[in-house]
Amino acid sequence: MTAPRGQPPLRAGGADPPLVDARRLLDDAAAATAWGMTCGLLQPEDAGRLLRGIAEQGITFDLLGDLCTRLTALLPAVSDPDRVLAALGRLLAAVSSPLSTATLFQRDPGALETLLRIFSAGPHLADVVIADPASWEEVRLGQGKPESMQALRATLDGALAGHRGWVVWLTGIDAPYEAPAAPDIHVRTAEGGLSDCVAQILVYLLPRVRLAAG
Repeated sequence: MTAPRGQPPLRAGGADPPLVDARRLLDDAAAATAWGMTCGLLQPEDAGRLLRGIAEQGITFDLLGDLCTRLTALLPAVSDPDRVLAALGRLLAAVSSPLSTATLFQRDPGALETLLRIFSAGPHLADVVIADPASWEEVRLGQGKPESMQALRATLDGALAGHRGWVVWLTGIDAPYEAPAAPDIHVRTAEGGLSDCVAQILVYLLPRVRLAAG
């Protein structure tokens, strides 16, 4: 499935990257820095530290290698890949079973891609998901189906309850607003609450960010 019009898919074009040797990245600072540069990190020298933090959550070498391979293709396409990679490490430290989560990323690459898009949207939304990882799981499982709107609304209400009044990088409020010539979706904020509006966006967006394998 292709990404929404005007928003390129995260997956880099062309063939999949070669499998990354996770052991080498953990043991060789130069190799980890080179991997960080490939991923587009502004501070690639931090890659080894961030990966060691992920490995310390009990992620096996094969799963970490698979994760790094996928990140090689996905991170260059996100905004602020340094922050997104750090947020991924924080999430794996917050979930009840980091090993199961890494296995999910291997089994369902679209789950990782969706998560990176959420993290890329801004640090506030990343903090919300990391504080309550179950909220991302509910949104992921909903897959944007119309019948999941009520569940999405309830999930978002709970996730945002402790963050009312926070505004971080919100277009038109503390970031410049540029009216789109042909919007893919028009959310009428005057006709619904915060969770209603976010749920409408997720219902539209989630089915469109899943890409076919390969």
